[in-house]
Amino acid sequence: MARLIPYMLSSFVIGLAVGLWAGSSSRLASQVSANGQKQEAVYEGRPAGFWVRQLQDRAPAFRQQAIQALEQIGPKDEAVVPALAGMLQDRNAGVRMGAALALRRLGPEAGSAVPALIAALKDENQHVRFDAVCALADISPHDEAVLAALVATLQADPSPMVRVRILKTLAEIAPGSSAGLSASREALKDSEPEVCQAAAGALDKIKREAK
Repeated sequence: MARLIPYMLSSFVIGLAVGLWAGSSSRLASQVSANGQKQEAVYEGRPAGFWVRQLQDRAPAFRQQAIQALEQIGPKDEAVVPALAGMLQDRNAGVRMGAALALRRLGPEAGSAVPALIAALKDENQHVRFDAVCALADISPHDEAVLAALVATLQADPSPMVRVRILKTLAEIAPGSSAGLSASREALKDSEPEVCQAAAGALDKIKREAK
């Protein structure tokens, strides 16, 4: 039971964050000066600087709330992407997952976070690693450094869930890639049936796309 407590707490935090995400766009606004010029974007009446500071709150739920707010403000504020990337090192796994998810939703505009996401592929929590894989695929799918990091993680990651996600990602972002083909072939030897199945599917798709 003791082992389940951290997971249950993380699940609660994640659930809370999902609830905060719902309908959040209606709370995003931009301040407009008297002469009609657009000023700093705000979320729930507070600017990005407020939410960046809240990332240091002691409570994971409030840090999650700040992550959600910064995602809504978006990369038009130059402080947002670096702040979210920094949260990939948070002490709470649920918060790190929230940061990876927010960066994924920002897409290619979060390109400066790629090094931090590659580092997150070595996170101790498999769910964080999973979300980092997904974020990298959406942010920088054609980056050779991303491809190399995913292949290396596929070979070393202890989680079948993460290995399956990487194989599916390789099938999507590395059509015709020799590295993707080689990694998928090697994964056919995996000890986990679901990984072998994913490897076969990835190999088939990569081969078809290469023709």
